[in-house]
Amino acid sequence: MDKVPNWLRWILFIPASFTAFVIIRLINRLTFLFLFDPYSFLFKVLNLAVEGTLATAALLITAYYIAPHNKKTVVIASSGVVSAIYLVGITISLTSNVPVPIWEITLVGLLTIITCIVTSIQVSKYESSTGVK
Repeated sequence: MDKVPNWLRWILFIPASFTAFVIIRLINRLTFLFLFDPYSFLFKVLNLAVEGTLATAALLITAYYIAPHNKKTVVIASSGVVSAIYLVGITISLTSNVPVPIWEITLVGLLTIITCIVTSIQVSKYESSTGVK
């Protein structure tokens, strides 16, 4: 990754992070389709849990590794943006009639926000303990 120019890494960190998020969700969905009935409650809850935790963590970790410097700042800023998007989604679901059940939007939103907070704290601890910047 060090051979890629910094300007290109700054351009690529957003699409690469989003791609990591989508790939995790796709693998999750395909795996659970073979294991569970797609209309079952368990299928829905597991999909939401993976989206809120693993996919969000993959997005943030990818941003961390692709950003050429200020990695902690990139993760915290990305966490803030992702959390804000999910907060808006939760607010819209609570204030208007949306076809998706409110508990699904709220669950994935809360899991995502918690994952963003935990990942940001872990990146901060990692950088302070190793001196990596």
